[in-house]
Amino acid sequence: MLGKLDLMLIMHYIMLYKLYMKRGLRMLKNRVKELRARYGYTQSELGKQVDVTRQTIAFIEKGEFSPSITLSLKLAKVLQVEVGDLFWLEEE
Repeated sequence: MLGKLDLMLIMHYIMLYKLYMKRGLRMLKNRVKELRARYGYTQSELGKQVDVTRQTIAFIEKGEFSPSITLSLKLAKVLQVEVGDLFWLEEE
């Protein structure tokens, strides 16, 4: 179950996402869903591998959450790719 802090962080990132969209800023894109499926992980299984919730993985996949550097490195390691091949900035 999500704690109060988790919900606050999720709300914060959703607000930032909407702000970025209004301003036309470049968004962080990723291949997490594609690679997760390739290796047969569910969102929950991948989340456990990198110490986050299923919801966090879902938000990352939808581009609604930009992971920390640490989380990005953990995801890249589990999904067997370089961070730059997993995440990139959308071209304008």
